Amino acid sequence: MPDNNEAKLIVLMGKLKSHDPMEQYKAAEELGWEGDKRAIDTQVSLLEDHDQDLRFCIAVALGQIGDIKAVVPLIEALKDTNIRLGANNCLT
Repeated sequence: MPDNNEAKLIVLMGKLKSHDPMEQYKAAEELGWEGDKRAIDTQVSLLEDHDQDLRFCIAVALGQIGDIKAVVPLIEALKDTNIRLGANNCLT
């Protein structure tokens, strides 16, 4: 049986796949606050999502987590003018 942190991570990762954009944004934000590095691969994959607001939220969350695995994807995200600010803030 998963512990509370793992259960929360599973729920938040599921919400990233929601059809409700607000639920996705909130989940991305909360994952950033939680700082759980197990979420990085899923979040990195969403840096290419069609929703520019979600990409922005993901860039910010990855910066909050602060793991080295997110540096290269965030640098690549700087090419996207819609999320450049979020990615740039995360790298500084």
